[in-house]
Amino acid sequence: MQLQLQILTILISMSLLIITLELVRKSRLREEYSLLWLVGAAVVFLLSVFRKSLTALARLLGIVYAPSLLFAIGFLFTLVILISQSVVISALASKNRDLAQRLAILEWELRHHISAEPAASDSRPESGGHLSRDGEERER
Repeated sequence: MQLQLQILTILISMSLLIITLELVRKSRLREEYSLLWLVGAAVVFLLSVFRKSLTALARLLGIVYAPSLLFAIGFLFTLVILISQSVVISALASKNRDLAQRLAILEWELRHHISAEPAASDSRPESGGHLSRDGEERER
């Protein structure tokens, strides 16, 4: 691997590690979601630093140009992250739908309860009229 490419991949993986840790520190990224990012960046960093390991792994997999293995690994980690995020989004969408349905039921029950309550109350006159603010009965 060329020295410039090695330096570039080390800088990119270190930047990704630092950014991920900073996002977790600022509570902008939850720990369970940062784990995949940290593992991916660490793998790319280690393979970038240890050239012989990268070359040996590339030969084992039948890859002629070893640095392309780094990009393949990065791409695979990206796919894994996308799939895991899709699972999280799907679960949240289901929970959101369930919560919206529960809220609608509660609102309906509340409206039904409020509209049924004055009819059962003794404060209404027998004639079906309504009391004004001063207590006099008025017809609607």
